[in-house]
This record gives sequence, structure tokens and C-alpha cells, in this order.
Amino acid sequence: MSLGAARTLNGVVKSEKSAPITSLRTALQIALAVARLGEAEHPPVPAPSGLRPYLGFAKAPKAALELCRRVVDDDETFRRRVAAAVTVDQVGALGWLWLTRPEHWEATSAELFAELERERLHTTVARRQDELERRQAAAVEAAQLAEQARREAAAGLEAVRIELAEARRQIRELLVRMEQAETAAARQHDERIGLLRQLKAAEALVARRSSENRGLREQLDQARRPAEARPGEDPGPSRDLLRAAIDAAAGAAQTMTQAASEVTKAMAQAGAALTQLGGASTDEQEADQGHGPATSAATDPAGAPPRGAVAPAFVPIERRRALRMPPGTFEDAHPAAVYLSRVSQVLFLVDGYNVSKLGWPDLELRLQRERLVEALVTLQARTGAQTDVVFDGVDDAEVHARVAPGRLRVEFTVAAVEADDRLLELVELTPARRPVVVVSSDRRVRDGARQRGANTISAEQLLGLLR
Repeated sequence: MSLGAARTLNGVVKSEKSAPITSLRTALQIALAVARLGEAEHPPVPAPSGLRPYLGFAKAPKAALELCRRVVDDDETFRRRVAAAVTVDQVGALGWLWLTRPEHWEATSAELFAELERERLHTTVARRQDELERRQAAAVEAAQLAEQARREAAAGLEAVRIELAEARRQIRELLVRMEQAETAAARQHDERIGLLRQLKAAEALVARRSSENRGLREQLDQARRPAEARPGEDPGPSRDLLRAAIDAAAGAAQTMTQAASEVTKAMAQAGAALTQLGGASTDEQEADQGHGPATSAATDPAGAPPRGAVAPAFVPIERRRALRMPPGTFEDAHPAAVYLSRVSQVLFLVDGYNVSKLGWPDLELRLQRERLVEALVTLQARTGAQTDVVFDGVDDAEVHARVAPGRLRVEFTVAAVEADDRLLELVELTPARRPVVVVSSDRRVRDGARQRGANTISAEQLLGLLR
């Protein structure tokens, strides 16, 4: 390094006075110690006057070091005393140059200071580089952990998707099986009704044959009486009548045997079918117990019904059945309400205050009713679903039933009758073939409607259709 370069660092001219305190700290502390020891000698060697205030300090402050530096620079004698008391190993190369000040010491000091500064900078850069490398390694490790967590989360999400797809598939299969089971149950119900009709027809046939047999027995008895009354006489026409009656009785007996065989076969088939279908219903069993076994009429003529009696016809009672939801549609979801509102000929029976108090709780009852009726008129116009809304009886003079615009029927119950009971009554009064949807969040109303074969949706679902 040239002398100019050695004197210049970052564009600033360096001299012995520009060296930092940290580089000369050891030499300055020894200078203070030399001044303190000189005061303690016999005879004492006076210390520079500027250093005396700091001789009693165990550890000299920075201000004392700065003052000591100026004193050494200005007091040649004191500087030589200090230089004679130290070695280069004690104060370092830079401190030794500053104290001894050989020829060209300034240039050498500048070069040495520059070298020390480069080493310091190199050490600082190396330390910061190590720190940056540690931070980079920590960041890479954190990124790897984050990537691993992301992959685990993605794998978990994929597993959840697979489980959800499997659950949906199972739900679809269950819905298909449920629909098949309902279809099979309906078909078995129709078959059971048909077999019961055949059984009733067989009973009627047995009763009719028994009545005919009873009439032939009476004719035979009438034919036998004249022959027994006049023994030894020629009965004449009575014998021919007796023979004809006997022939008719034989034919009737043969017919009865065939009829009994047919009835027995029909009853065996009906019994086997009923056993396969799970047995007859309670009402059918009570009907069988009331009429007695069918074979009694065929084997016991005395127990036959009177002549001309006709067996009662079996008239099945048609029961309402709730509409089945499309696959994947749940009864308490909004799509179910949308689907039911579009069913042909559907009738919506609305629990008025149960819906209005949930939809407009801040309004008085009269305004709640008006808002609900207006919304239902709009819904009926949009979907075509016939709607009846029932409110509990009011105290004013309003009529108990009226028709709002758009054929919407509004009804108020009479005293001591709740809207809940009126809604269930309307379900029963509606023909079984017409689909009915009861709108209420009341548990009693919903359970009663389901028992009567109606579909149900909640007040929240209806409000979702209205808004």
C-alpha cells in the first residue's frame, strides 16, 4: 500500500490523533498507571496536571482516556516515560508506534490501522455471513416444514374428499334401496288387497252354495213326506218328484264338493301369500275373526248364513303417502322446499303466526299477517302452488275465513280452537291423492302431519322461498 493510500481511509486523512480510542485503550490505561505510580515513588515523580483528577479511578472513563491521549501527544517527557515502561506485546503494534514514534511512524501506523480495520471488517462480514447463512438455513428448514405440512394437509383434504364422495355414493344407494323397498311394499300391499278380495269372494261363494244346498234339503224333505204318510200306496207323481229331488241333491252335492275344493285351494293360496307378505293387518284379522273360518260354511250347512244373504264387500281405505324427495335432496334443506313448491296440484297449509313471528318479529301481529299474506300471494303466482294460511283466532271483527288476491285462502280459527289442530284437520279433509305440504316449525304439527301422510317444511324453509 502506498503512503497516500495508507494515510487515507474512506476519503479521510489519518494521523496519530485519528486513531480510535479502542485501538489505544491499553496504552492509555498503562499511561495512567505510570502517572499513578510516579506519584507514589520517593521522591515522587509528578504526573501531568491534566491527569491528576483521574488517578484515583479504578477504571478510567472514556473522558479520562481522551484527556490522557492529548497529554501524551503534548508531553514528550511523559510519553517517553510510558514508552520505557511497556513492551510491544503489552500495548500492541499500533500502541507501540504511538508511544515510541520512530521515523515514518505515521505512515506505518496508518498502514497498520488500515490492516486492522480490514481484519475487523472481514471479521464483521464473516460473522454477518455466518448469521445470514444460519438464517437462510432456518428459513429453508421452515420452508421444508411448511411444504411438508402443506402436503399433509393436501393429503388429508383428498382423503376427506374421497370419504365425502363415498358417503354420497352410499346415500344414493340407500335412497335407491329405500325407493325400491317402498315400491316393493306398495306392490305387496296391492297383492295382499287382491288376495283378501279373492278370499272374501270365496267366502261369498261358499255362503251361496250353502244356501242352495239348504233349499235342496227342504225340497227333498217335502218330497219324502207324502211317501211316508201313505205306505203301500202308489205315490204317483210324488215318486217322480222324489227321484228328481234326489238327482238335484246329488248334483248339488257334487257342485258343493267342487266349490269346497275351489274355496280350500283359494284359501291355501291366500294363506301362503299372506304369510309371505308378513300376515294380514290388524283390521283384516279382526274382520276374519268376526266372520269365522271360511271352511265352516262349507262343512257345516247348519252354520250357513240365511238364504239370500250377501257377504260384505271388501273396500280398501286409501291412505295418503308423503312425496319422496329426489336423490340427494334432504327434507330440511332449501332444495326440498323448492321441489315441493313445483309439484303439480300441491297444497301448502301454512301455520300463519309460526312463520310471521319468525320472519317479521319486530312488527305488530296485524302487520305480520299482511306481510305474510302478500308474500304468499307472490309465491303462489310464481309457483302455482295452492296455499291456505291459518291464523289463531283474533279479537277484532275479522271474518274467520276469506280469500285473498290470487286465490290465497286465509283462515282464522274460532274460539278455543288452535291453528295447529285446524291444520291437521285440513290435512285429513284433503283428498288422499292430492299432495299436501304443511309449513310449520312446531314439533307437534310436523309429527301430526307426517302421521297423516303429508310432507313438512319448516318456517325457515318457507321464508327462504318468499325472499
